[in-house]
Order: sequence, then C-alpha cells, then structure tokens
Amino acid sequence: MAENSNVYVGYTESPRVTQRISFTLEELDTMKQYATQKGRVYVDVVSIPDREDNRRMKAFCSVYDPNSQGEQQRKVEKQVTNEVPF
Repeated sequence: MAENSNVYVGYTESPRVTQRISFTLEELDTMKQYATQKGRVYVDVVSIPDREDNRRMKAFCSVYDPNSQGEQQRKVEKQVTNEVPF
C-alpha cells in the first residue's frame, strides 16, 4: 500500500479544484510579511484563459495584503462607522 505524500491544510469555500502550486523557500519567507494579525496568509489562485489558446488556462497566485493602503483606509472607516450615533 502506497503512502499518501499529500498534506492537507486550511479550508476552501468553493468546490474542489486541483491545481499544483509551488513556492520557493524565498517566496515562502516573503509571504510572511502578508500575514494577518491572527497569523494567516490568504492566497487566491487565479485562472485566466490563455490569450493565444482559449482551451488552455494560465494560473497564478494573488496574496491578500492586510497592510495595503486601501485595507488600512477600510479599517479606519470601519472604526468610524462602529460608533453609536447617540
């Protein structure tokens, strides 16, 4: 009986789709800067049709940046709107 070499971590909100993703150790170290306060890094796998051949897909990863300027502004706006008006 063969051993399963896959390790499953995290969760998903969509149906299962399998795509192989690889990161170098340097990329993993870089991703640490995108960790949320709870220590999670959110990665979206994005697939788009290839411009030259629509039957093929190009895939890449997008990493959520909790420290981006837009996210910081959203947090400030959320704090302002959470105040009770009276």
